[in-house]
Amino acid sequence: MEKRIEKRIEERGALKYLGTFNMGTSYQKGDAITYGGSLWVALNPTNSKPPGPDWQLAAKRGRDAAR
Repeated sequence: MEKRIEKRIEERGALKYLGTFNMGTSYQKGDAITYGGSLWVALNPTNSKPPGPDWQLAAKRGRDAAR
């Protein structure tokens, strides 16, 4: 199992966090951005905003805390 995990990590490469989504930026596979309070990872090179077929939701926005 450890070999399979190592292989998957090698195939995917490291995530690269680029901050909040910026229209007009070209994102590459593995780029991670924040959009709408959620974290998204590009599955393919893309210029589109999430959600969509080129994006995978990594962490969904949580609820705001009561004040």
